[in-house]
Amino acid sequence: VAKRNYLHSAGYIIFFLQEKANTKKSLISVGRAAMRVWLFLNKENHLVQPTTVCSMLGYQTQNNMIPTFIRDDYQELFKKSQSLWDKFFNLSGTQQVVWALRVGKALPNTKRIISKRQSVNDVID
Repeated sequence: VAKRNYLHSAGYIIFFLQEKANTKKSLISVGRAAMRVWLFLNKENHLVQPTTVCSMLGYQTQNNMIPTFIRDDYQELFKKSQSLWDKFFNLSGTQQVVWALRVGKALPNTKRIISKRQSVNDVID
């Protein structure tokens, strides 16, 4: 994949839900499911990007696990996220969004895109 250039077309988002009565085991289970889907989509030539801010930070806020460096005003927005997910997806109230993956079909690029990123070899001594 690294040797080929791709353009990202319009995509879609896949959401991973779990029951609100969550445990470490259920969180690991939903994370493993997300990873399996991510790997399968990559194999099928789709580009995948986790949308951590809109999914995981909302989950962490709902479960009193929000990182301390998150500003208070942002924490208030994240606290509202579950009710927005409930309304948008018509969830029963017993489920919550944990992960969201943005997905798009990878299309061959017709012209070379030069990356502004440095090579790993240039950064590591």
